[in-house]
Amino acid sequence: MRRLFVCFISLIVIGIHAQDGENLLRDPGFENTAMKVVVTSEGEGVTFAVNQDWNGWYTESPRTADWQNRIPNGTGRNNAGMGFVRSGNRSMELSRGYATFTAAVFQTVSVPAGSVVTGSAWYVMDLSEGASAQARVGIDPNGGTNPYDSDIAWSSWGGNQLASSGFRQLSVSTTATGESVTLFLFATQTVPSAQNGIFWDDASLVITGQAVQPTQPSQPDQPVNTPVPASTRAPVVPVTPAADGSIIHIVQSGETLSAIAQAYGLTVEDILPLNPDITNPRLIFTGQRINIRLAEGATVPSTPVSQTNTPQIAPPPATLPGGVNNIVAATFTLPPVAQADADANNMTQTGEICVNTYEDTNINNKIDVSEVPLAGSTITLLQRETGETVMQHTTTGERDNFCFQDLQSMGYIVVASVPEGYGFTTSSAFQVELTPGASFTLLFGAAQGVQSTLSATNPTSSALIETSTQDSNNETSVLIQNIGLIIFGLAALTLFTGMLAVYVLQRRY
Repeated sequence: MRRLFVCFISLIVIGIHAQDGENLLRDPGFENTAMKVVVTSEGEGVTFAVNQDWNGWYTESPRTADWQNRIPNGTGRNNAGMGFVRSGNRSMELSRGYATFTAAVFQTVSVPAGSVVTGSAWYVMDLSEGASAQARVGIDPNGGTNPYDSDIAWSSWGGNQLASSGFRQLSVSTTATGESVTLFLFATQTVPSAQNGIFWDDASLVITGQAVQPTQPSQPDQPVNTPVPASTRAPVVPVTPAADGSIIHIVQSGETLSAIAQAYGLTVEDILPLNPDITNPRLIFTGQRINIRLAEGATVPSTPVSQTNTPQIAPPPATLPGGVNNIVAATFTLPPVAQADADANNMTQTGEICVNTYEDTNINNKIDVSEVPLAGSTITLLQRETGETVMQHTTTGERDNFCFQDLQSMGYIVVASVPEGYGFTTSSAFQVELTPGASFTLLFGAAQGVQSTLSATNPTSSALIETSTQDSNNETSVLIQNIGLIIFGLAALTLFTGMLAVYVLQRRY
């Protein structure tokens, strides 16, 4: 009887540990000193090499200048004393001085089809003053090896990250559509600076769940900020805690605050005190950073930020230029602590909104590395309350975004119109509540032959508002998905209680 009792407890422990994500990557810290060559260019004196368990990818196009998209040097960095190694003795370095490169290191691993996987990696850069670099992490859900595949799920872009600021983690989650997935660590630059390098370390790819429904053939991405029916929403995937123990969840399209709370085993009431900027729990937006757990010793301001720092939905002006097809409310603010520091240091009380349009050639509602700016678009900045035009800009096709600067803190609507023959693949208008010192970017996507699906006379902000019906459906869906676990738990509890009673009776008699 005692042996049976021990076996039962062991099964429970095994079941608990099976939920912990195991890193599926081989050599995730790039510690192997054996390298393999991806390509060598003797004329340029460069060799792109990667660790044995990894593979490399690069592109030499587009190239409109001799310095653009050259082959990078790839090597294992073994000097941990300069801030380019996060842990262990080595990291993966890609660099090319006085030139730019677009390259990635990647690894493919086997997973059960339908697995929810989360990939991440830490990066830091070695850059000269004036450099402009970007990095991101992506997962191909069917194990492909081309980072330009449209079905890859990407993290947000990470910009210049110098060693003096330490490593930064990028992460992304998706559902495997095949029996293997590929993790990409991708980087590119726009300025040929003397020092132009990136260092990757401590990569991770873990299974964090299993999709309840069988995997369906891939469908086109939902348009940006379009409501996703509760019945088709992907499960919220918890992110891995940072090194300091903090957890920041970045809102994905279709997620609700209640669903996010459930994913972390919390309630909405647990999350709200950590996020004083959320004054309406039914109003969150894609890309918003939500505190799930603070770093050890960190505190939250006792006074919530003012209403002017929260998303505000207001009726649009009676008339808007450019054939508006969808107005989306968005707020980009300094975090409360940063805002307090800004006020204390007498930082500027004005803000800026930077804009551009791009050709969304694969119509996936996001800008990809191969996609170029679109010239001839008109972007108009309006006061939200009065509808008066503040400024206007016509795009020239330059990669550098144009910024409306020295803007007073108030509500604005940014409206774009694109050349004839093009249609928007993103929203054509954004509603913004600008706070002191804030600076952010709005990119409008368009493609030839695309027709807007929403009426220009009926703009809506419903994409960012959760309804009680959606919440109810979502919570019911979560309950149904976990009913098996609930039944199993009750059965296990009954079995455990019965065995314990038998054990006690045996000892008594």
